[in-house]
Amino acid sequence: MILADPFGSGIVFYWVDSRDSSKWAISSSLNDLRNVLTANNVRLEKSLSYLALLGAVGHGGVFPSSYEDVEVLPQFGYFVCDSEQFEIYYYSTFRDNFFDVRQGSPQYYESQLEQLCDEVVENINRVSEYPASAYICHLTGGMDSRTVLSALSATEYLDRYATFTTGAPTTPDMVIARAITRELGLKATQFSGVSTVISPPNVQEAAQWSMLETGGLLSGLANIGLRANPNSVVLSGGYGEFLRGVFGEFALDSSTDKKRLWLRKILLGLGDPTNARIAPGGIFSDEVVERTERVIGDVLSVHGELGLPDDALPELMYFQVKNRYFVGETTRSMSAFAYRFDPLYAKSIFRVSLSCEREKRFLNFVQLDFGRKFNPRLMALPYDTPRISPEYLSQNTDFSPVEFSLDGSPNFVNHYPESIHRVPGTVSSKITPQIQAEAERVGMPARFVANCAENQRVISELLGQIDEEALAKTFRLDALDSLVRKMPDSRPAFRMIQNLHDSLVWYQRR
Repeated sequence: MILADPFGSGIVFYWVDSRDSSKWAISSSLNDLRNVLTANNVRLEKSLSYLALLGAVGHGGVFPSSYEDVEVLPQFGYFVCDSEQFEIYYYSTFRDNFFDVRQGSPQYYESQLEQLCDEVVENINRVSEYPASAYICHLTGGMDSRTVLSALSATEYLDRYATFTTGAPTTPDMVIARAITRELGLKATQFSGVSTVISPPNVQEAAQWSMLETGGLLSGLANIGLRANPNSVVLSGGYGEFLRGVFGEFALDSSTDKKRLWLRKILLGLGDPTNARIAPGGIFSDEVVERTERVIGDVLSVHGELGLPDDALPELMYFQVKNRYFVGETTRSMSAFAYRFDPLYAKSIFRVSLSCEREKRFLNFVQLDFGRKFNPRLMALPYDTPRISPEYLSQNTDFSPVEFSLDGSPNFVNHYPESIHRVPGTVSSKITPQIQAEAERVGMPARFVANCAENQRVISELLGQIDEEALAKTFRLDALDSLVRKMPDSRPAFRMIQNLHDSLVWYQRR
């Protein structure tokens, strides 16, 4: 028996020989699965369709793996195995444990908030007891990292941690994070929790390195240039989004057609889900859109068979096809380099969230209620965008936003001031004032703009090496050609160019 994480954040992959079902393999590491099969003379083929989704949308989802014929264990499932075969079963009590939802009961909602508080504090206490050399708490101007810091501030371990923030000094993330750090009397650090030993020589090699540790699942943080000697605890907040709900309008119409529109939006990022009709459009072929419709049908069917609440559907789909392929895989792949940990990943998170009406969740009611249990003032301080709604304030008259001084800087602590040894070459194109101005206009790091033209050239070159018939099964070729030739003018377009570049570089690597 192989018992897996019920929520499925730690993805478990499996392969079964199509000609002999007694030959199978299971692993939580796609690279390990591939290596075992290669050692047994089984060669896995890379999935162009998965990588197209990763490039265009940012996650694979519709296709479960970056290798053909590799499937993933469904959420709430586990394996029962013998020497000849395995079967997948569902945990018998997961509905009671995770989805005992009672909307409209303030007493129940309050009791579940208290339960979640206890679970998150226990998570923080357990990881903070580890004798690490550095304790890092990621902090941005948003809500998720603020929620983690709020819970951390209610423990005896707060003073062990230093805050870490990425970005230019004038970005909202950096300005707000530094002010909060100073407000709490904490130290800041420029150490992310991992040490870089060697940097890649060029953009293409950087793309390779970012994909290798995840087996092509993700262009992630983990790469072969990092020091494989984890001794840092790093707190992050990737699961906070489930406290506020993914799509606030989803429950306004619970018809099957409306559900399908929303799920297609989650999977492919296409169109406006409030319209009755979404043309396939975009960069994907009709085959990919049709595959998406089949996946949506399967999800709706399984959701009903398992007796899950309708209100949980968009969150579970989002978790299944996106969050675990990003947050979950980032955590797993980084474990060789740092002990990255999200204390919000707790048993009660869905039960609490779903016990509040979706409209309120979407207005941050649950996340603010939760964070205020630990540190009301911290949750009232400014965010990078407005997060405290008039509706919340009207129903919580004992709470109001507060300001902090933006003057001064927190004290810094140095953790492992390691030098970086660079091989010949450059990772990024030169950033000119014009490039910097364009990056600020679209609101993203300048490297995306600086590398764009070269990325488009490489994409065009790599696409020319792939059979056109194979490309047409995944892409609309005219849309793909336009993407490669046209200079992007928006944040999503620049990111798509970068992601598609990284995916294709890894796909063509042998």
